[in-house]
Amino acid sequence: MGTAHIGYRNMTFSQYSLAGHTFLGGGVDLTPGIFRISAMYGRLSKAVKEDTLNASNEIPSYKRMGMGFKIGIGKGADFIDLIWFSAKDDVRSIEAPVKSDIRPAENMVFSVNMQKELAKRIVIAAEYARSAYTRDLRAPIETGGQTNIFSPFFPVRNSTQFYGAFKSSLTYNANLYSLGLMYERIDPQYKTLGTYFFNNDLENITIAPSVRLLKQKMNISANVGVQRNNLNKQELSTVKRILGSGAVSYVPNQRWNFAGQYSNFKTYNKISQNFNQFQTLDTLNFYQVSESAGFNAGYNSTGKEKKHGVNLNFSFQKATQTQGEQITNNTSRFYNTNLAYRFSLVPIQLSITAGVNANQNNMADVNSYGVGPNASVSKLFLDKKLKTSLTTTYNFLLTEKVNTGRAINFVAGLAYRFQKKSNLTFNMIILNKYSKVSPDYTEFTGNLGYSYTF
Repeated sequence: MGTAHIGYRNMTFSQYSLAGHTFLGGGVDLTPGIFRISAMYGRLSKAVKEDTLNASNEIPSYKRMGMGFKIGIGKGADFIDLIWFSAKDDVRSIEAPVKSDIRPAENMVFSVNMQKELAKRIVIAAEYARSAYTRDLRAPIETGGQTNIFSPFFPVRNSTQFYGAFKSSLTYNANLYSLGLMYERIDPQYKTLGTYFFNNDLENITIAPSVRLLKQKMNISANVGVQRNNLNKQELSTVKRILGSGAVSYVPNQRWNFAGQYSNFKTYNKISQNFNQFQTLDTLNFYQVSESAGFNAGYNSTGKEKKHGVNLNFSFQKATQTQGEQITNNTSRFYNTNLAYRFSLVPIQLSITAGVNANQNNMADVNSYGVGPNASVSKLFLDKKLKTSLTTTYNFLLTEKVNTGRAINFVAGLAYRFQKKSNLTFNMIILNKYSKVSPDYTEFTGNLGYSYTF
């Protein structure tokens, strides 16, 4: 099977290299036989000049280009991949910012990612990555440095550092239950320009049991473990976290389905022995509790001519900090609810969906809200070879219950299957946002994709 990526696209090679970053360019995913081949090249970020007059809210950035490839072998649950990813800022794309501490950077990552199934019950997986990261391309190149795997390809400067990341897991799958063990370690300051955000300086040890009940109609799973940072003992404080989450899903029949999840992450920040004697000790010791919960319920009729479906989603997130026995005013809560109804006419392959979405964000200083309807329609043509779809959403934006703007989103899509093995897709997205507190803007995005099955 093969997939071509053209335009604004995102691809994932692995967690520690290229992982979902949007780029403007081209790429390809190929799986001929037992081989696994992926490659990409494109612009990761555009050049944005510094606004010295502060007339806009744009953050300055250098033009950043990236490229990478993944070569591996395997099928199903068994594979091994070799990954290379590189990204570099163009120093000449903008003048050096004066007010912003934005520096032109360069990054290169080598990674090995593998998974193996043993005796149809045990699955082992692991990934190891090394990253070379230059914080400032304007720094002079070092001479006479030690040789490493990056030496032939990556110039080492005074601002270059090397990091490592490793994760492994062992999972046992039985008929009615499974049990997984996972270990992960990411060096302090580990970075890859293939992601928008990356947590580092952490070590995780978790256990993940799950069980299937009621003739496998119900599934219960959990994930419990511990996390710590300050791996190099160079920080003033060490944070230890208790990780915990659970999920339940229940599908009693073909019409109904229910699912729920809850997680409660507790963080303990412990002062280091070399604290500043003039600082108040208890201001650096605090617990942080992050809670999240979600619920989903759905109903789908099984009619041959007409089908109806109703779906309800609710999610909740909360973050609280506690110093001593006092809860600080840094508590934030986020609520989101979506209700949708879907109607399908099976003989003519037409589906219509209408719904409403509402969200609320309560923070220490401000409360914001968003609410509005959404609708979509999809239709199959040419003996189910051509699928068309159109979706629109409208949201009213409120701050402290005062109307502050609105956002309109249109998405049009086409998908055409021809010659049994080829698929061509095209999507056009238009986002228009009006705000009374920030500049208005309209954004156009187009995606074109092609896939071929071998």
